[in-house]
Amino acid sequence: MTPGQRLRQLANVLNATTPLGLLLAGCARTHVLRGPRGLLIATGYGWRLPFAGAFTVGNVVLFRAGPEEALANPALLGHEERHSSQYAWCLGLPFLPLYFLATGWSLVRTGNAGSGNVFERHAGLQAGGYPERNTGYKQRISTADQPGRSTQQPPAGRARRPPSGTRYDMTDSPRTISVSGSGSAEGAPDLLTLSIGVECRREDVGAAYGEAGRVSAAITAALRGHGVADPDITTSGLNVRAEVNWQEGRGQVVSGYLASSMLSVRLRELGKSSEVIAAAVAAGGNDVRLNGLELGFADPAAVTARAREAAWQDALTAAGHFASLAGGSLGKVVSLAQLSGQPAPIPLARMQRAVAVESLTVEAGESGVSAAVNVVWELLG
Repeated sequence: MTPGQRLRQLANVLNATTPLGLLLAGCARTHVLRGPRGLLIATGYGWRLPFAGAFTVGNVVLFRAGPEEALANPALLGHEERHSSQYAWCLGLPFLPLYFLATGWSLVRTGNAGSGNVFERHAGLQAGGYPERNTGYKQRISTADQPGRSTQQPPAGRARRPPSGTRYDMTDSPRTISVSGSGSAEGAPDLLTLSIGVECRREDVGAAYGEAGRVSAAITAALRGHGVADPDITTSGLNVRAEVNWQEGRGQVVSGYLASSMLSVRLRELGKSSEVIAAAVAAGGNDVRLNGLELGFADPAAVTARAREAAWQDALTAAGHFASLAGGSLGKVVSLAQLSGQPAPIPLARMQRAVAVESLTVEAGESGVSAAVNVVWELLG
């Protein structure tokens, strides 16, 4: 965070608006997560008031939408961030009556709660979903909170948005059309990531720890013996704890000790993966656990490129259709943003204990990668 953003964060804690926002988020049973630039994002707000799709109290931004849709709308998040700064400038709670007065003034002058509201104009009318109407003075949009942030973003958040998938959004000024497109591509996976656990129960803590180390060493030796390279074997967890039982008259009594560890293994020869897994289980015996696997790509660049092309074509087709319905045509691209796209893993069902290792067969099948883009075009005609 910048010094200014840290100062805003501290100011809104001291002036009690951020604690108030967290209290409201808790009462409304929202899901709160850390957002960018010191903001706290509360999603799933379901109370009837206020009517907005998003609003801010201190450094807490409350969204009616879920986390994915909330974080996928940087224009609206930037708009609400400027409101967070306004709380700090107004020394906290005095912002609320000032904002309501500005809202009343706007309704009298423009018939709209935001167009003549000095706070909304400063935060950005277009980003907040408010129309630009004649108020007798020029609109001023500050980008101090987000340097370099373009204000040519489609309105969202205040207006109701369709569910996840392709979304459409048309603005008043300038005439633009914003479309989110998604696409996916599949390919034969060439990488298997396996999670192997070791659990050893013994009456003595030293015996449990020592046996866990012996079993882990046996498993890694078996993996190396089947051609798995050292960089592809990683110890990802180690734990030793006492196991207790309740006994009448004695309370909790230590019955033994459990030592456990976790190995993350990357297998690059999928044709031999069943053989390698069987060898690892045989080496670990009854103390081994298989916690699941994922199939993916060692280098996903080619599949990702095809997914991006599909997402672009999805957005272009939808935008052209809606432009035609609006009696216009598409102009040049105003902005383009890639949204988060996650690979689609193929998980194996979780297994707590491996016993019949010969019966386990790994079928590679196909794995997929998804991509999503948000594109804003000029709307001509």
